[in-house]
Amino acid sequence: MNIKSKTFLVDDDPFCVTLYQQHLQNIGYSNLFTFFSGKELLENLDQQPDIIFLDYNLDDYTGEELLNKIKEFNPAINVVIISSQPKMEIAINLLNNGAFDYIIKQDKLPEKLSEVTYKLLVSLGQKENLKEEFSLHSTKELAKIIVDAQNKVRKEISSELHDNINQLLGASKMYIEMARNDDRNRIYLMDESKRILEMGISEIRDLSHNLYSIFIKNIDLEEALFRLIDTLEKLNTFSITHNIRLDNLKAHLSPESQHSIFRIFQELINNIVMYSKATSVNIEVVMDNANLVLNVSDDGLGFDLENTRKGLGFISIMNRISNLYGTYKVIASPGKGCQWNATIPLSEILDVSM
Repeated sequence: MNIKSKTFLVDDDPFCVTLYQQHLQNIGYSNLFTFFSGKELLENLDQQPDIIFLDYNLDDYTGEELLNKIKEFNPAINVVIISSQPKMEIAINLLNNGAFDYIIKQDKLPEKLSEVTYKLLVSLGQKENLKEEFSLHSTKELAKIIVDAQNKVRKEISSELHDNINQLLGASKMYIEMARNDDRNRIYLMDESKRILEMGISEIRDLSHNLYSIFIKNIDLEEALFRLIDTLEKLNTFSITHNIRLDNLKAHLSPESQHSIFRIFQELINNIVMYSKATSVNIEVVMDNANLVLNVSDDGLGFDLENTRKGLGFISIMNRISNLYGTYKVIASPGKGCQWNATIPLSEILDVSM
């Protein structure tokens, strides 16, 4: 596929730019321009881009500020916000202000980019052979794209550690060694060592923040679920009932399993918030005999399960459940909401090393 729409990619993080740029090129973007600040973006709006992939947190502007300026310049420009902010009130506000879509940075970000690309091309009227083109990107091909991008990012990390942080630590060590043998200048040398160490700490902190959204972070499943529920309750969009009973199980779940289960819930909840117009939602995570049972239901618009295209988000949920050797059932119909039921064998998600 050759996507000729003029596309801007705006992010001040070179690691993220590498990841996004390679994936966008791999799925067909041939007219792609990268910018590293909001100022650069605004200076180039007169090039009339069709699509802008925009990081929410730039050093000089917020995504909301830039979205407003872009829409004032040309309301027809499609703006996709990419953010590490999981707060749904931010997403809803940006969508209400004209953003085409809002993507949360996570380990499935390449799939999200592919999904929003499909919607963008449909919106732009480029429908010819679209489904056939996207079907060519098999799971195996998509995995290769992700691995290639990750390898490229790892090389960037290696260079950053060696060329920058390693040099700072080496310089600090040198000042400490000099201070040991120089009574007259000891205070100055120690102060210089401290200053350089603080620079190193700052660099490592920045690097860690950048990597947080790219690599899997071990989480406490129960705590993460309650944080998610707390965020939803603050939105006052719909009422929530929940039954989360992991007892002592969470101490024995592997980090990978906790991460996958949370991502399942996160994707389901995102779909409810964005599309369902539900007034009530029920969330359940309980143990039943030798299984972990997951249920999420809403009373929203629902959909025709047989005739609705299964998007990458839908497929991602099914794949995560299948990867945990679980089974699932979806009950949905127009006007009657949607219910997801998943059953995952405990034998597949327990960390046997504990």
